[in-house]
Amino acid sequence: MTQRVCKRLGDPDHVSLSVDESNGEGRGYVPPGELNTIESASLPPHRLEIRIGHPYMLLRNFRGKHMNGVVYTLRGYSSVGMLLEPEHGCGDSGLLLLPRMDL
Repeated sequence: MTQRVCKRLGDPDHVSLSVDESNGEGRGYVPPGELNTIESASLPPHRLEIRIGHPYMLLRNFRGKHMNGVVYTLRGYSSVGMLLEPEHGCGDSGLLLLPRMDL
């Protein structure tokens, strides 16, 4: 469903892909090509498309004043992270710089 909606919105401003590594040992080994096709509500998508000006929702609390469930508008992004602005009626939490998480 989400992919069909995103196609109607046009090309994304930025695309990020997940990083998958495995040592290839043991019974639970899944090749990366197959691993990237798994879709589950508990896993983030392998391909993340972001668009400036579109709404995004926090799924976890962040730094005390930015709460899960609050909708933010993406104002910009860089290699450091994403700059988000809360939607109207979400209190005076100000802009949020959501840092990139390197593993």
